[in-house]
Amino acid sequence: MSINSQRPVILIVDDTPENIQVMANILSKEGYHISPALSGHEALERIKMFSPDLVLLDLIMPGMSGFEVLETMRQQYSSTPVIIVTTETNPDVAAECMKKGAIDYLTKPIDTLRTITVVKNALKARYLERMSMQSSRANVKAEYEIVRDFIAVDPQSKNTVMEAQTMSCRETTILITGASGTGKTLLARLISRIRGGGETFDCAARTDFQSFLNSEPGWATVLENADILSSQEHMLLQNYMNEKSKLILTVNGNIDESLTTEGFWSNLYFNQACAHLHLPPLPARGEDILPLFDYFLTKAAEERGIDKPAYPVEALVTLKSFDFPDNVTDLRSIAYRSIGQVRDGKIPVEYFRNLSAESQQPCLPSSFSLFQRN
Repeated sequence: MSINSQRPVILIVDDTPENIQVMANILSKEGYHISPALSGHEALERIKMFSPDLVLLDLIMPGMSGFEVLETMRQQYSSTPVIIVTTETNPDVAAECMKKGAIDYLTKPIDTLRTITVVKNALKARYLERMSMQSSRANVKAEYEIVRDFIAVDPQSKNTVMEAQTMSCRETTILITGASGTGKTLLARLISRIRGGGETFDCAARTDFQSFLNSEPGWATVLENADILSSQEHMLLQNYMNEKSKLILTVNGNIDESLTTEGFWSNLYFNQACAHLHLPPLPARGEDILPLFDYFLTKAAEERGIDKPAYPVEALVTLKSFDFPDNVTDLRSIAYRSIGQVRDGKIPVEYFRNLSAESQQPCLPSSFSLFQRN
């Protein structure tokens, strides 16, 4: 069922009718058709009958739990997107749901704006997925794999990279958000490589934006730091993408606040074929820290012409305690500086203890020499 041609059907599964009514009141005003189910078994029957565009699934229900419904759906109806709705605020629960196949989650009590945003994103992704089945690009280099070249072990970053791999083969604008140093540029360039390769235009370093648009960049072109463009330049960019082609955009930070008002970002986000990828800050993706450190340590050792040194188990505990204000950039600095501390093929535990002690000092930005760029 197309978002543009018919009203999307959303199945709301909850054993409490009042909860279904609250959600239905929010979503029906957005033009969606709502179908209720008061149990897991009823939900599966309805999915079998009419294949909804989206399922909002409560986790805790008598009889058949939301987890069981999700597992069954992934076995029998793998293409139907599921958003978990729960009172549980433990991030481990959300991560477990993502592993089982959910695409997002909402917490109770329901926040109206977040609910509308999450639902619109899910339906837009569903629409783009269906559209992608109807067309493909001859210059897509399928042999490249983002999942191979972008280190992502933590569930949050891994989900983003897997989605990037999928979206890279689709003719759509891709928006990548995240703090400085999270890996947006690397991810954007890997997507560009799959699309056949294209120019990278950094809005922070170049001012000839009109000339850039006149050159008619294609869908493999990366537009970095698109958030610093002026309102007039955003209008030019909007017109260009409406009429000619798609791009890969990177933005420092997030755009949640911008989505609450009409403008370039909300129009791009909700009204166009645009896929949104977000890279969380490094401390929020703790499982990535050690693999990234190991990778940078290997590179640093190769550049020095030495074997990669061993390091103590305490390194992981210490590294996970850091704030990493510049994210992966800081972690790379730690790995490269550690090479100078190697003794007998090992990085001494004192190196990490000293780092931990320094990170606790006041006036961190000026006194924590570890994070000062060379």
